Amino acid sequence: MQYNVQLDLNANNRNAPVKLVWTTFYGRLLRILAFSLPSNCPFQDATATPLTHVLALIAPTPPTKHRNRLGMKFYSGDKLQNPKIIDLACIQCVIGQVKDRGMWAVIDRGELGKLLESHKDVLADFGE
Repeated sequence: MQYNVQLDLNANNRNAPVKLVWTTFYGRLLRILAFSLPSNCPFQDATATPLTHVLALIAPTPPTKHRNRLGMKFYSGDKLQNPKIIDLACIQCVIGQVKDRGMWAVIDRGELGKLLESHKDVLADFGE
């Protein structure tokens, strides 16, 4: 899956001001966690009604460093990174993975659809 979260560019410098940027990552969805906080919970406003929160436990893939000529992202290694918990709303889309010559290709259907649409004339010639 593809997900977006905000990262602090100054995370390694504790005296610097927080500077958040949206960053795209890929990972494997491990679990979906749903829970409710009662209205008397100290972590929310006392007048609030009970809220249901939905979080995702994901195992990120290693950072993508390679791209092929079609713009598809690749990463190497079969091990996923340590699991992280994110808000389920951060998940952008479901993706696929295909192993090719020791590296994993990230198949993003959104990007693949745009690619196929932009080359539909060439692809039509193959169908004849």
